[in-house]
Amino acid sequence: MSVFNRLRAMARQGADEPTPQDLLHIVTERGPSTIRIRVRGEVDLYTAPLLSAALAQSIVGDAAVVVVDLAEVTFMASSGLRVLLDGLERAQRNRCELRLADQSAAVRRLVQVSGLSGVFLSE
Repeated sequence: MSVFNRLRAMARQGADEPTPQDLLHIVTERGPSTIRIRVRGEVDLYTAPLLSAALAQSIVGDAAVVVVDLAEVTFMASSGLRVLLDGLERAQRNRCELRLADQSAAVRRLVQVSGLSGVFLSE
């Protein structure tokens, strides 16, 4: 169910509007030279700033490699792809590798349709 459909359903039920953190969960695991960012949920215009912040915080450190695990992403809009591209640019400026791991079907489809399959390193 897309975020918009979920919001409509919640509005009909009289529930409070979900926060971005309700829709997108991000866990960052730090190793000696690698940082792994696990992403679960929907990455869209509403939630993309969370992923952007996680990437920005991870790329500025000593890590040589930042891996973004996208196995549990159920939906990704073009705003999420833009965040990944910005992260890639930031990583290159900081002499860091940004890799995408375990892309879900939703992410893989977006990356392929956009013609960016060869741009991102995969793990």
